[in-house]
Amino acid sequence: MTGTLGAASAGLALLTERGPHLEAALDPLVAALHRPVPRLAAGAILARLGVRCAIDISDGLASETRHLARASGVGVEIDVDRLPLAPAAVQALGSQRAIDPGLLDALAAALGIDGGMTVVGTVTGRVKAGTARFVQAGRKIDLRETGYVAF
Repeated sequence: MTGTLGAASAGLALLTERGPHLEAALDPLVAALHRPVPRLAAGAILARLGVRCAIDISDGLASETRHLARASGVGVEIDVDRLPLAPAAVQALGSQRAIDPGLLDALAAALGIDGGMTVVGTVTGRVKAGTARFVQAGRKIDLRETGYVAF
């Protein structure tokens, strides 16, 4: 994945908990909620380097990972310890391989100009096809929230 996670979710949580009058230091989190910035440069770089699939996870990593696993007929395992969390979100709220391995270094170097890349999981036969498993410290975890569902 490219970029970081959690800024928009933190913005929503702060607005819900504290109301619309937040201190200015929290403005970037609210802006991430109201005006998300698409990762267009990353998409162009990935396409140029030969990556032929991607998914927007703005509705939530868990729901989109499960959607991708079902649509592809593969099992996916995500290591939540590897998730790149937005520093401002962690500060405000606290913290709680479908790519050719030979291509990873080239992708990470090229994406350095657009916030970098983090490998957070793998397509694996250890997970039932069409499903996703989330692990932390090597142990399966159950997620309470699965993401936003528009339809």
